[in-house]
Amino acid sequence: MHIAVLYGNVDAVRYLRSLVLSFDSRDNRGWSVLHFAAANNRLEVLETVLEHLEGVKCDENTWTPLHLACKSSGPRALDLLLGAGFKPTTVQTEHPLRQWSLYDVAYVHGNGALISPDGEALHDILQTTKDTLVTKNLDCIPHHESDAFCHDLGIDLQRYKSLTYHGLACNGCEHNICGPAYKCTICPDFDYCFMCRFTAEKTHEHSSWKITMDTIGGDYLAMESKLVKFKATSSKTRTANLVLPCIPSRR
Repeated sequence: MHIAVLYGNVDAVRYLRSLVLSFDSRDNRGWSVLHFAAANNRLEVLETVLEHLEGVKCDENTWTPLHLACKSSGPRALDLLLGAGFKPTTVQTEHPLRQWSLYDVAYVHGNGALISPDGEALHDILQTTKDTLVTKNLDCIPHHESDAFCHDLGIDLQRYKSLTYHGLACNGCEHNICGPAYKCTICPDFDYCFMCRFTAEKTHEHSSWKITMDTIGGDYLAMESKLVKFKATSSKTRTANLVLPCIPSRR
């Protein structure tokens, strides 16, 4: 069912549904059939899945169908999902370390149906999430022992959007990769986009990744990464290691 929806084959979706296959099954990432329907920009498929949806079931701490729709679908898809009861959420990722709103996802993926050329949101719900998202910066690190260190990758959305991979496809969602790409250092040819990297520990057998980036007009590059370590001190001390890319300035 997931594959039929991924490739937008509405006849296959209806046939599989006639065999009483469930639309509620999920893959290792926790993505349901609806996630794939939201991402493929085929309204007929999305409407078919929503007709048979048995309630809204989504973990607010991960990508929802609304986020997937923002990759390549248009305003009508957002309206359908909002009408079904989905609410806009912000997702915190560690790779890269950042909070992602619906606006952010649409912007980085260059979705012209939802974002104008000058960066204006073309749907009210995107403007709302853009206005309410509180971003954190690398230089805003509290020095009080009782505070947790708060970081955000020091790269703005425009820099993410400027990355291009000449058609490099994600081995997770099978979309062209936008934003930072993550290459498995063990597999000969295996790449994740940042959205699929979010659940890589559940979906891929290896745990060693490097960030690969290509700037507009350049060759496909493996950018040298730098290791940033920080400690968060509260009632319990913890240490987290984050791999952040060294990005050259564009001249």
